[in-house]
Amino acid sequence: MLAAINHDLDNLVNAFAQVDDVAKHELFAATLESSLKIERDVKALTSKGATGLAARSVQTQAPQMLPEGVVGLVGSSLNYIVPLELGSKPHFPPLQPLVEWVSTVLQLDGAEAKSVAFMIARKISKVGTKGQKMFARGFAMNEQAAKARAEQAVANVLTRMTQL
Repeated sequence: MLAAINHDLDNLVNAFAQVDDVAKHELFAATLESSLKIERDVKALTSKGATGLAARSVQTQAPQMLPEGVVGLVGSSLNYIVPLELGSKPHFPPLQPLVEWVSTVLQLDGAEAKSVAFMIARKISKVGTKGQKMFARGFAMNEQAAKARAEQAVANVLTRMTQL
């Protein structure tokens, strides 16, 4: 009888030793999957502009294990991604990127492109820009699915632990 109890205790100790690795694996996978879906939608919601650089710059970082849990991050390193997301206060923007945008998007060239770019810059200097909210909308589009995926990860951990 004592040998059976010791064997059961050994199994329990081994199961507890594996809980952390199993939980990390499941939560990491769920977070990465959800982050990649958010990335996909943020890219689709981001205006392509003259070069498409803003959308291409959106990337998912590998999930990070913190004491509080697993954290996923979708972002961009571009210096203008925050004003693109949130909008900007009135300011006079640099003219050359606007000329490039006008040439590419509106298909105007030369003096006409510069004139239209200047009018756009003048408007921005008076009213600022409206934010696209592509990250906020991309997250909102996936929030329920991400929660469901996290719940599934927890259920998977519990199922795997009962099989040990």
